[in-house]
Amino acid sequence: MYYLILIVLLLLSDSFLIYYLGSSEFFSPFNFKGEVDVWNIIIFVVLVATNFGLLVSFISFLLEKFMTCGRKEYPSPLRSIKYGIITTLGLFTALMLHIFHFLNFFMVTILFVLVIIGIILIR
Repeated sequence: MYYLILIVLLLLSDSFLIYYLGSSEFFSPFNFKGEVDVWNIIIFVVLVATNFGLLVSFISFLLEKFMTCGRKEYPSPLRSIKYGIITTLGLFTALMLHIFHFLNFFMVTILFVLVIIGIILIR
């Protein structure tokens, strides 16, 4: 049942992203005055990060199911939800910092991986 919910959410998010990009005459991070259109950027980044997070959550859930095939108790889907949320928030932060030129995308990704490793080692 959990994977059906993930598939529906992923399809809805993808269809909304395709509709959003297809309905605008041109997709640009700048408006007609040459200023940064923050809402256009935020909506696009949120949709892309959500899609990627849902995809990571779905893949990790399926991998956990296939690795525990044959056992009487399957692992809880909460772990894959946690991975998806962490991935979504990390990718959103990395993209926003990169788009607004605070940090390079690869530097943010390295910092994100180091923070995740630190959180795992603390536990």
